[in-house]
Amino acid sequence: NTLEGMSFSQKIANAYLGSVTPRTAGFNTVPTSFITPGMLWFCVILMFVGASPGGTGGGVKTSTVGVLLMSVISLVRNKPATEIWKRKIPSHDIKRTAALLFLGFLAFSISAGSLIISEQNTTSEYGTFDYIFESMSAFGTVGLSTGPTADLTWAGKVIIILTMFVGRIGPAALAAATGRKNVISYNYPETRITIG
Repeated sequence: NTLEGMSFSQKIANAYLGSVTPRTAGFNTVPTSFITPGMLWFCVILMFVGASPGGTGGGVKTSTVGVLLMSVISLVRNKPATEIWKRKIPSHDIKRTAALLFLGFLAFSISAGSLIISEQNTTSEYGTFDYIFESMSAFGTVGLSTGPTADLTWAGKVIIILTMFVGRIGPAALAAATGRKNVISYNYPETRITIG
């Protein structure tokens, strides 16, 4: 589709850039609006995951998704704790990971829903998915767009600005606020909750 007419080496280079840039920089060598919906959805996933910790990229970070994935694998294998490379991950870090993913998804959902509502009465040529993509790009502080950025209403622009702020500051603030575990001198009785 977007790589048609390029040489094999150009296709490889552009495909590589297209897989890296949604997680970090937002550069594009082919128009984002020409990318097929399936690949745009894949870009949304990459933007949500984002960069690795310690970098300037947005998203919930690769380590967050990795820890949660290893938690699921440990749960499926019926292991008593999450293990990575013969190391045990503390349960406090698992809770932080789940909280970060949940709050990130919640922030994105509120942003995308608000953006869709704010733009629904405009005569824009853009569809719902364009606004979902725009919202995730703002949350991941990526900068890619399928086109609606310049045509947003003032309310839509405010939503995008707030989403960028939450996406850039929120995960780091949550990580800093929950970095140290409080020591408590009591324990409640254990209870089981039906899940699934």
